[in-house]
Amino acid sequence: MQKLMVSIVLVMAMASVASASVDVWIDDVMGERGEVVEVPVMVNGIGGYEIMGYRIDLHFDAEMVEYIDLTFNDDQFPDENWNQFDSLISANTIRVWVYGLSAPLVDVSSLFTVKLQVPGDAPLGDCWSFSFSDVTFNDGTVPVNVSAGTFCTPDPDYGYIEGYVHYFTNNDYCGLNGAPGVEVTIKNRVSPYNVFG
Repeated sequence: MQKLMVSIVLVMAMASVASASVDVWIDDVMGERGEVVEVPVMVNGIGGYEIMGYRIDLHFDAEMVEYIDLTFNDDQFPDENWNQFDSLISANTIRVWVYGLSAPLVDVSSLFTVKLQVPGDAPLGDCWSFSFSDVTFNDGTVPVNVSAGTFCTPDPDYGYIEGYVHYFTNNDYCGLNGAPGVEVTIKNRVSPYNVFG
């Protein structure tokens, strides 16, 4: 009976590991004209697999930024038996591929960081999204979820929100004629605004 129970627990544990995936993403980024911006490619979940290689194609808007270079997070490599390559394969696509010959990748929070230059004549107040067209771990045997953030160049002629958003709920009073609901305070660069709902 104990052998059967141990076998069932082991099968359930293996199923839960097999159903997990590796998450790869880029957070939202903002860059001023003329600024050099570092954009890390984040990762979660590689510790659940024995990753011996990956390939990633990352796309960006070449009218908004210029590619400078790429730096690998060396903490992911367990030894010197890992090969790392990166190449600008078109005006707006970076290809990264990595493979190891001995031990699998170490569980880290970022794989590499891309350095981009915002041109002095970049459109102001414009945003675009990074995108991935190929994210493959271990020749496609590892399930992957990807999400890519946006890159924006702020327009100094228009304010943008920075700081905090504060809210509270109160069934008796929320600041607008005693109406129940939610009060949200947004602090703008110039002055605070209250939004009631």
